[in-house]
Amino acid sequence: MTASEPVKNVSFKTLVEFTRKASNRFTTFLLFQTTGDVVYNVLYEHMSTRDGILSVVVDRTTHYVPYTLSLPATGLSRRAVILSHGGGGPQNPGGDKDMSCLEQVSCAFAEAGIPCLRYTFKGIAKDGMHIDRELRYKVLLAIMTNAFRNVPELQGIIQWILAGLSVGGVISMLASLQKQVCGLVCISFPDFHIPLDAVTVPTIFISGKQDPMCAGVDIASRLRLMKAPAMLTVIPRARHRMEIRHRNGKVDVGATRRATAIVKQAITHFLKAHEMVVR
Repeated sequence: MTASEPVKNVSFKTLVEFTRKASNRFTTFLLFQTTGDVVYNVLYEHMSTRDGILSVVVDRTTHYVPYTLSLPATGLSRRAVILSHGGGGPQNPGGDKDMSCLEQVSCAFAEAGIPCLRYTFKGIAKDGMHIDRELRYKVLLAIMTNAFRNVPELQGIIQWILAGLSVGGVISMLASLQKQVCGLVCISFPDFHIPLDAVTVPTIFISGKQDPMCAGVDIASRLRLMKAPAMLTVIPRARHRMEIRHRNGKVDVGATRRATAIVKQAITHFLKAHEMVVR
C-alpha cells in the first residue's frame, strides 16, 4: 500500500455514524500528567521550511491551499505528516497554519526526521459564520492524494501521519480510516462523542486541563474504549490553543512556551514508542 493509492471518498455522515460492536479487548493506555518545567528550545538547527500552494479539486471546485513544509535536515523518511489547523471562522481569525503551537508541532516532527506539511483551509460554510467540516474533510483527502505528486520533497512517501488541532483533529481522525495512514495526533480534540473504536492506527491525544471544550469529559475513560493503541497527555492550566493565561486573562508567555514544549515532548515520545522516528 502506498500514498499514491486512490483515497476512498467515504461520506462524512457515514464516517461520523460509523460504529462497531463493543470489544472486551482494551487498548494500550498511557496517561501522562505533566507538571514539571521543560526546557524550551528557541532555535531549531535540524530542520528547514519552505512555503507553497497546493491546487486541489473538491466537488468540481478548485481550491488553492497555502502550505508550509517543515523538512528534516538529514535522513530519508517514507512517512510524512499532514497537519490541520482548528476552526478559522470570523470569530476565530487566528485559526490557521501559522499558529505558534502548530509551528512547534511541525518542528517536533521535523526534528524526529519526518517531513510535516501544515496548511490553511478554513472551509467557511455558506452562512459565513460556521465551519463546513465535510468540505474540510474532503480537502484533507484531496491533499493526501495530491501532495506526494505536487510537492517534490514528498515524492516517495508511502504512509501519512495525520495530525490536527481541535476540528483539525476531528477531520484527521475521520481521514485516518484510509489505508495509507499509520498514525494520528489529536491536539485539543473537542468531539469525544465520536465512536473512537473506529480508529485503527496508533493515536495520541494531547489536551489542556483547562480546555473549556473538554470540560466535564472523562477523556481517560473514553480512550479505554479504543481498540487501537492510544496515549494521552494532559497539560495543567493549558487551554484550547495550548495557551496558559494569568488570572487577569492575559497570556502567560513563559508558561505557554513550556506547555508547547510539553506538546513537542509528547509527540516525540509517541513517535519513538511506535518506532516512527528516523534515526
